[in-house]
Amino acid sequence: MTDTPLKIPESIKRDWERACEWQRLCAAKQCAYEGLAASKARPDSRGALCCPGYRSVLHIEEQHYVLRTCLCARQRAWSERRRVWLRSERGKRSREGTVPAGWRRDVGQEG
Repeated sequence: MTDTPLKIPESIKRDWERACEWQRLCAAKQCAYEGLAASKARPDSRGALCCPGYRSVLHIEEQHYVLRTCLCARQRAWSERRRVWLRSERGKRSREGTVPAGWRRDVGQEG
């Protein structure tokens, strides 16, 4: 094993710079998931100047730079709120009887 510093590959360096910008925007509360209601679908953050809801970590594994990306805390919190909201909406629809009967019709009532 040598003590020479590893050179970061250009592709990793570019992605790390993007991740640092996302972290800066997220820290400034310019996150696409900041205050997003559970009833809203995922935000369309393409082209927007905001964090898309991810955070990254750069480290070295077996003499190679590795960039790992996962959901940020705001996106995880929104995902949990969304899951709970969707479950409650599904429950409301089934209790209200808005689910169509489909094939369960009396003979002679077809179309």
